[in-house]
Amino acid sequence: MSFFFNFHTQTEEAPHEWSFVFTVDTRNTYSSGSSNNDQFTMPFQLNKVYALTASSPGLDNDVEIIGDGSAIDPTLTFTSPGIHRVTLYPHNIDGLGSWHFNDGTTASPNLIHVFDKDKIISIEQWGAFNVDWSNSGSVGAFWGCSNLNNVSATDIFVHKCVMTSFFRDCYSLASVANPRSFLASDNAAQRVFQNCRSFNDDLTGYSPYRENTNPGGYPLVLEGCWSFNGHIDGIVTSTVDNISNMLNGTLYNLPIANWDTQNVTNFNYVFYNNSRFDQSIA
Repeated sequence: MSFFFNFHTQTEEAPHEWSFVFTVDTRNTYSSGSSNNDQFTMPFQLNKVYALTASSPGLDNDVEIIGDGSAIDPTLTFTSPGIHRVTLYPHNIDGLGSWHFNDGTTASPNLIHVFDKDKIISIEQWGAFNVDWSNSGSVGAFWGCSNLNNVSATDIFVHKCVMTSFFRDCYSLASVANPRSFLASDNAAQRVFQNCRSFNDDLTGYSPYRENTNPGGYPLVLEGCWSFNGHIDGIVTSTVDNISNMLNGTLYNLPIANWDTQNVTNFNYVFYNNSRFDQSIA
């Protein structure tokens, strides 16, 4: 195993365009296995190579992180418990590794340090987070991050990876900058916002991705988004045959006259647990 930290003086500068910038509250230690209340453990996959620098006003020094693919996940220790903004700068465009909270579970032997999912509270910039992952690199990336409440990053999320369960069970997440970019994946974009109880963004014009290996496409699933009544009139449903549970458990009550459902064969539970819906389905 080869893994080490190099320290040098921490400075505050505008983040590089490759940098992934996020904010944590280290005091959220109620998940079993969580790090100490002045720490944050990053949920990188163990079989990836890391080459990046972590910086934060809450760190005494910048932390240079180098790993050869067999290292444990790096834990940042701050000068005090509290809210800290962190910038991860990869030394090259492919140097960020893969990030999986995966609902705090360790189903894969490569996912060991995933227990700080409740500490991340916002994301300010995606940077290289969006381009360097393998085909399965983003499955469950922020799944279970119950205190993630704001994704204000305005750099466009462009990805070539599976987006399944990306924000799933982020109960506090109300708004995401450019939300449709997370649904227009080159691969599966299933259940991206499922059970995001506070989510209520505009998804007008969302078009499900469709590929030859999955002729039915990947339907938008907002099941469990208790607050959702966002605009999706004009949604492109002509490429999917299954919209089951699409708005199950939401507050949706807007027109659906422009939906093209000519190829849909499974409408099960589309409006289940929705007492508000009162629109024409003719």
